[in-house]
Amino acid sequence: MIASTRLIDIEHVVATALVVLLILAVVGFIGSRRPAYLRGRFLTPNEKRFLAVLDEAVGGGYRVFAQVRLAELVDVDLSATSAKRRAAMNKVFGKSIDFVICDSASLEPVAAIELDDRTHALPHRRERDIFVDAVFSEIGIHCCARERDAPTPLRRSRHCCVRPASLKQPASVFERSR
Repeated sequence: MIASTRLIDIEHVVATALVVLLILAVVGFIGSRRPAYLRGRFLTPNEKRFLAVLDEAVGGGYRVFAQVRLAELVDVDLSATSAKRRAAMNKVFGKSIDFVICDSASLEPVAAIELDDRTHALPHRRERDIFVDAVFSEIGIHCCARERDAPTPLRRSRHCCVRPASLKQPASVFERSR
């Protein structure tokens, strides 16, 4: 009887120890796991400064949106084959434009601005810029490039002049600089 009681006690202790070890292992695993995502940087300091100036320049009749995905601005030709539609959308996925200026009432895009830094001189970036320019031309939204660190104030810039009264005719307002 004493032997069977000791056996039950040992089994109970072993079972309890296994449960405790399992709990510690789970807590340790969960606690040691690093998150898959960390907070990223939304805009560079230069983009934030440019956005503040751009907001002031366009006035109340327009809204400026930053880092807009091209896929949000384009639709594909539904009469194309599914392979061509998929290929067309795959080309725009992952690409964005720095700023899109929209009519504040309708939120329809009227113009777009890409801030160019020295990376835009790289061959793959030049190809990307040519593609993005072609997409904007095809969808009828004027896109202009502006050097990121250009010292010229936005309102007087010959590269990308924004005047609220003129935004309805973006082709006459923006000079193509690419």
